[in-house]
Amino acid sequence: MKFFKRANAILGMNARNLHYVGRYNTKQSKKFADDKIYTKNYLMTRGMGVAKIYNTIKRHKELSDINPKSLPQSFVIKPNHGFGGEGIIVIKEHKNLIFKDVTGVVYGWHDLYLHMISILDGKYAISGLSDQVILEEMLLPHKDLLSFTEVGLPDIRVIVFNYVPVMAMLRLPTFESRGKANLHLGGVGVGINISNGKANFAVHHDKFVRKLPNGEKVRSIQLPMWDEILTTAAKAQQASQVKFLAVDLVLTKTGIKILELNARAGLGIQIANQIPLKHRLEKVEDLKVSSPEKGVEVSKALFSALPKKIEKKTKTKTEKKIIGLFEEINILNTPNTSVLTKIDPHSDVVLFDESLPGIDKLKRYSDVLLRGERVRFPFKKTDLSSSLYKVIIGGKTLNNFLIDVNLKEETDKRLPANMTISEKIIKNIDKKLSIIDKQLKMLSHIKPLNLTEEKVKFMASKDFSPNFIYKKPDINFTAFLRDISSLPKNINHSLYPLFIKKINEIISKIQFLDSVGTSDYSESAQELYGNVDEELFEKAKQYIKDNPIKEDTSKILASKSIVKHFEYFLDKSRLVGWKVKVSEIAKTISVDPYKKVIYINKKSRRSINKLKALLVHEIGTHVYRYANGALQDYKIFKRGTANYLETEEGLAIYNQKKIGLNMGMKDVWPAYLVIAIYHAQTMSFVDLFHFLKKEYGLKNQKAWNACLRAKRGMSDTSLPGGSTRDAIYLRGYFKVSDYLSEDTEQRLKDLYVGKINVSDIKYLEYLDKPKVKYFNFVDFDF
Repeated sequence: MKFFKRANAILGMNARNLHYVGRYNTKQSKKFADDKIYTKNYLMTRGMGVAKIYNTIKRHKELSDINPKSLPQSFVIKPNHGFGGEGIIVIKEHKNLIFKDVTGVVYGWHDLYLHMISILDGKYAISGLSDQVILEEMLLPHKDLLSFTEVGLPDIRVIVFNYVPVMAMLRLPTFESRGKANLHLGGVGVGINISNGKANFAVHHDKFVRKLPNGEKVRSIQLPMWDEILTTAAKAQQASQVKFLAVDLVLTKTGIKILELNARAGLGIQIANQIPLKHRLEKVEDLKVSSPEKGVEVSKALFSALPKKIEKKTKTKTEKKIIGLFEEINILNTPNTSVLTKIDPHSDVVLFDESLPGIDKLKRYSDVLLRGERVRFPFKKTDLSSSLYKVIIGGKTLNNFLIDVNLKEETDKRLPANMTISEKIIKNIDKKLSIIDKQLKMLSHIKPLNLTEEKVKFMASKDFSPNFIYKKPDINFTAFLRDISSLPKNINHSLYPLFIKKINEIISKIQFLDSVGTSDYSESAQELYGNVDEELFEKAKQYIKDNPIKEDTSKILASKSIVKHFEYFLDKSRLVGWKVKVSEIAKTISVDPYKKVIYINKKSRRSINKLKALLVHEIGTHVYRYANGALQDYKIFKRGTANYLETEEGLAIYNQKKIGLNMGMKDVWPAYLVIAIYHAQTMSFVDLFHFLKKEYGLKNQKAWNACLRAKRGMSDTSLPGGSTRDAIYLRGYFKVSDYLSEDTEQRLKDLYVGKINVSDIKYLEYLDKPKVKYFNFVDFDF
């Protein structure tokens, strides 16, 4: 079947979460959509139809106060934070204490009472936490849907992105699905042509069908009020500001009603329509849509099938010049030559950045040179300073050109060193990502503000789990996500996959920072840093067995001596511009690569062995890799490729072990952190503290440190979960050791090209002679 031949265009769950839910839907917008009561009230105040709410029940006591005989003749019971249609019972009629649902199933009041207790206890909640019960109006289907409906209320799901409805599906309940419009329970999913409301295909139990269970033909379905349905869906997105949204609507006797909003739209709609969702989303992602009504117009223009005659006519127009999505133009009668320009196929507007020299002298029209052709069109001036391009040309103004979105451009001799347009775009993306990533200071945002106070209280009793408070990040996450989403896509460049991974990591970083102190934190930490599975846990235990602690008996040095040794190591490494500064407020010893400064607290003390390990760790690994990365042509090697930190810390441990010195607990500490993180997923802070002391013999201070590292980022540490960040040290060490198990010299040198992850070494072949100036350690002077 043609649909499955286009499997690479089908949007999968991981891609949905990374590129759309994670990128466009904030934590607040997801919470908004998940709360049905708040959503209904919010939409109702903005003039949108919703089912009337008879009552909401928040506590068990309120449930016992209900008089069942006073309930409306028909009503719906549903959980406030439910998902997938679970927990919903539709009561059609009742007499005294006997209730009958739409499929004829009979319930006693006691049955409904127990069901509502289950809802309150969170059985059907998306989070698994306590929930609220909604008693609301039972809606009746529109007369035009009755012939296609066995039982219950059909609903219509419309996926809206950037105000544009991109795909729609009619969900028909059946007796098998117990009157619920749920495909997993046996409902029928009908793909709807977004341009006219007619049915195309249908799916039932994961099989394509031509007839409905009641015998009606699928293609005979025509939804009435289609334009109003699409407009309502787009208006719901405008009101909610959930950027990637599934709107569930119903067509009732009294008009269109919104059932609920879903910020994590399921992907079965692609199967019902036999159309991949990915391409449609990409088509509208970069459009500037001014209103819901405009979004519906765009939807119909983009997603209605072209007549065959028009298609053939288009194919024969080979005399037109072919251009790509990114071109370079000369703006005639101005100093602007080789201006990077974005071609927007769906727009009819031309925009010039207001900072371009000489633009003020132009009147309403401008002449440009594009691929050797002179083109004239009206233009507008605007602020494009946040974009990677200075001009946007609407494709509809270019009548003498054909736009090929997959066009691979040739080298442009006007650019320096035969630089292609793709190379120029990649350099701009590289610069933009570096600026954003630098502002995401991860560790400072997961350090509790009340750490000292909570530690003092805990150490006094050791019988409770601390409650931590965190500073709210002074970062505009929405602006960052908007900047990232505006970056060009599908660039024809060998390093493009490297930047895509970095973009996805930055999105995960933003989600992580946005979740600090919330119930989403543990999940965000695992998405960014990975989890500690059984295999890594077992390897950590084995590492401790294989590396018995050897006490460090070397001489203790004061801060003055530490400064001298750092200065010597920097000097012999020929690291130009680096300084060592003594500080009273800095962490004992810290490195700021951007200022090229190493800060040493004047009260610092280190044994000779630990100082040597520190020199190798901080300068011989972190500083060397940073300095080499700064020599490359791309900032990403200085700032760090995606997940570079795992390799960085793993290499630092590898280098420490190579010098073969006794370092006491320091050598096995990464393994203890893995063990703490593993158990933190099921234990509270206080339980983990006593467990580590009893089972692993950790002293109070070490047990506290391990628990803090495993739980930081959480507010209520009595709950299971926590941060998985510090598993990167041991996991990274194992990966680096495995990578360097053969051909060590060359492979080790590759790791020093910059701040790069082991998995990204393959991209080094695309660099023009990677430069590695800092590689071999200098001899210690003590």
